[in-house]
Amino acid sequence: MGGAASLAAGLRRGRAWHEQDVMLRRLWAAVKRIPSGYVLTDPETGELLTAERERGWLTLAVTDPPRPGAAAVVSRYPLGRWAAPDPPPVFRHMVGLDGIPPARWGWRQKAAMLDFNQRTGAAEVTAAELAGLLDQLRRAGALRGG
Repeated sequence: MGGAASLAAGLRRGRAWHEQDVMLRRLWAAVKRIPSGYVLTDPETGELLTAERERGWLTLAVTDPPRPGAAAVVSRYPLGRWAAPDPPPVFRHMVGLDGIPPARWGWRQKAAMLDFNQRTGAAEVTAAELAGLLDQLRRAGALRGG
């Protein structure tokens, strides 16, 4: 019975939602295997990849490659809470190195960001972007094979 309800809900949401859900689950599974405090480097882009675990959240942080005299930007992708990935959509949070991660925000700030993103879609991540993040993890050595 639960499987039928899940299938019906997936069909109602559409193909794009389903693709994003599949990619999100793959990305979440890959990031949860990265030890805390461990930094991976994408050899192609030079970006730094880390798994942040804070207040029950699992977040992938992608930091610009270090460049003298340039301010680095961190793109954070909150992937899930506690022991499971969140359902789509996934939102990207971009901030400077000294910015506060979304896991530390209060509920009002989280609600405001969610409302803004639902109205504009400005920070929503596509399935293709999630696949690109998986490719980065693969190049950096976090994944083996497919």
